[in-house]
Amino acid sequence: MTGSEQLRTALKLVNEINRHDVPAIVALLARDHLWVEPSGREVRGPDRARDGWVHVFARFPEYHIAIEDALEAGPVVGMMGVVTGAVPAAAGPITPAQRWRVSAAWKVVVRDGRVERFQAFSDEEPIRRLESLPAPPA
Repeated sequence: MTGSEQLRTALKLVNEINRHDVPAIVALLARDHLWVEPSGREVRGPDRARDGWVHVFARFPEYHIAIEDALEAGPVVGMMGVVTGAVPAAAGPITPAQRWRVSAAWKVVVRDGRVERFQAFSDEEPIRRLESLPAPPA
């Protein structure tokens, strides 16, 4: 597999994440897939990754990755950009105060057309702060 194919696979994964298409995400994952969250928590295997993405999209319905730069080295693709989302209130529309945006980087290891590792690096503190705020009045 050439580097450009690896980059295309990594970017396809990001595209499916942005579409919140869980079956398409899982279809790109290797059987021994490892997803490492910014906290260091590890999610192993496509089935657990599927459950994890379902949870992420339920928790952050506007979850979106924007890639600004990418680098390749063998099977490794490094991507830098931002991730955005919102912490929804129990009821009512999402307000600007509920939205978040953090700089992020991702390490994606692609072998044989499948994503073996998807590791995210970002500061989750702004998101945790929003989640701890009381819901706005309805």
